[in-house]
Amino acid sequence: MGLKSILFSEEYTLKETEPDFFRDVNLHYIIDMMRVYTPGYDAAKLFYTFPVSEETMKLRHVVFFDLDRNPGFREAAVYFGHFMRKAAGMMELAEKSEDEIKRAGFHMRAAGNYLTAVKLFSEALSDMKFTSPALLECREHIGCVCRELTGGGFEEAYRECVRMWDSVAYRMSVKNGEISLIRDKQSSFEPEKNYLKDIAALLKVPFDEETDILPSVFKNPLATTCLEETVAALIKRSEPGVYESAKSFMHSYPSFFDCDILRYEQELQFYIASLQFRDETERKGKVMCFPAERIDASFMGVGVYDVVMLWQAGSKFEVVANDFEFPDKPSFLIVTGPNGGGKTTFARSLGQAVYFAMMGMPVNAELFTLPNMVGIMTHFENEENLFDNAGKLKDEINRLIPMVKGSEGGRFVILNELFTTATTKDALVMGQKITEIFIKRGDFGVYVTHMSELAGKDDALKSMVAETVGTDNRRTYRIIPDKPKGLGFSDALVRQYELTYDDIMRVLP
Repeated sequence: MGLKSILFSEEYTLKETEPDFFRDVNLHYIIDMMRVYTPGYDAAKLFYTFPVSEETMKLRHVVFFDLDRNPGFREAAVYFGHFMRKAAGMMELAEKSEDEIKRAGFHMRAAGNYLTAVKLFSEALSDMKFTSPALLECREHIGCVCRELTGGGFEEAYRECVRMWDSVAYRMSVKNGEISLIRDKQSSFEPEKNYLKDIAALLKVPFDEETDILPSVFKNPLATTCLEETVAALIKRSEPGVYESAKSFMHSYPSFFDCDILRYEQELQFYIASLQFRDETERKGKVMCFPAERIDASFMGVGVYDVVMLWQAGSKFEVVANDFEFPDKPSFLIVTGPNGGGKTTFARSLGQAVYFAMMGMPVNAELFTLPNMVGIMTHFENEENLFDNAGKLKDEINRLIPMVKGSEGGRFVILNELFTTATTKDALVMGQKITEIFIKRGDFGVYVTHMSELAGKDDALKSMVAETVGTDNRRTYRIIPDKPKGLGFSDALVRQYELTYDDIMRVLP
């Protein structure tokens, strides 16, 4: 049988560590924000591995489409994950417990939560309309497992086990310093008053009135108190059938988790996190689109913005979106203009958009297309290490060497302010050589630089400029196709930070 997956069309192994480029384009912040929507799961590693095939990209787009048109899916998936986590937690305690009754009890509770998870999710999926082959297969498999659990003896054995345990009721009496356990003759014991809320207040622990759940007051659920040991010994002696039923169920069904369902559970977190993040981003005033169908090597974007900046901005400032378009061949956008004009933010926004598109996720843009790509590479300026005798230029070259090695193209490359410690002439020569290597290999990229001479050297180096307006060269944070100005516009910064000659003379004694 082939792989059952709603995330990949081929066998895969998830990477355990974040890719090298993540921090340069602030993707680690984005993934941390997404993880908020999948509590209890290590969802980050789902976002560390690129798809390796066009089929996986199509698979994800269709799954996203189906989830969007079935609004009840997310809620059902969240409930499914809730009970699956509880089942996994109980099973872990069962495997660690050295006490026979506790082990059997944890195992039985794990089975109950697993059964609930599968039944509820199967029922929810049965009413949904899917076009995705992956989701159709997922629904069929979960339905099949559900039928096996409910019709193959598992649920019947579990219910009988629970019935026998529920038939046991004891009253605890504390009088004159002595604790007595008295067998209750009723089949079930309903106290005259629910004291859980009072106990929770006394112990200063949270209490959920809707579910009547009180957290364990014991720090270690595996530890056995003397009272529990007494009750366990009493049950073994006076209610042997109850203990044996739990023990028999545990031996009959030692492992009941279906491996494909466990995979589905993990993969669902990718979609839950992505869609919740998209919805929250759009509530902040920007859209997230799915990449348009590719036409040849078309690589362009409309309304691309920095997602992290949007989330951090709040109402303090407006986040400016930008458009771009590459020539229909491997090439670089050479971005020049004044400091503080939005050049690096523009580069980061493209890096984020390319990543989202390559992952088959909603993209931070109004419209976005890109050619087939295999990876992302970044080189951002580092602070000079005073304890490194090699110097900053040597460090930059050493970091570039692994990037230019290899003959496989199809990567997106971001270069930010390279060779700032070299002479202008040397920096220009090295910049030309580096971009030439990447372009010949078949890469696309963005090069943020102050070397205006680099732009327009040939048709594979497209010039884009950080726009300024007015006599005071006010920054608009728009990056537009234009010839390089060859100016640093430092006079505006000098005035902004009150560093003119008159400003300095005014504060001097």
